[in-house]
Amino acid sequence: MQNIVEAIRKALKEEASKSVLIDTQRWFKEEIKTYGLKSASINKIIKTHFAEIKHLPKDVIVLIDPFEAEWQRIKERYVDAINLTLIAIAPKETPFKTIIIPALAGYDAYLQLFAGWNLLVQTGIACGIDIDKPKRARKVGNAY
Repeated sequence: MQNIVEAIRKALKEEASKSVLIDTQRWFKEEIKTYGLKSASINKIIKTHFAEIKHLPKDVIVLIDPFEAEWQRIKERYVDAINLTLIAIAPKETPFKTIIIPALAGYDAYLQLFAGWNLLVQTGIACGIDIDKPKRARKVGNAY
């Protein structure tokens, strides 16, 4: 799995554009870390590498900026005990597979929300779900 992550990072760096990086930066007061890619380039990279991870287990927990003090307990309960895959969305590396997002004081919650939503949308698209035409959910449980 680490090889796939490294391959994706390499592809992101190769597709990076200095002009997109500068355009992206101008929207923020503070400096942010970004590769400098547009959505179309990111989607192309996703399509290229999705086949490599498609066969992996589907049970995944996504952690949004997990507390460092909880990392060990989370790993023991979910990774070691029941062999779940954990993905973290955080502004720094974690012991789990991590999607690193910029840290921007006062806007961290928004960036985490955007990253989580983008992950959900891309997962739906990769699974063949048409997010523009949702199906009505059926009630489960109490029949009354």
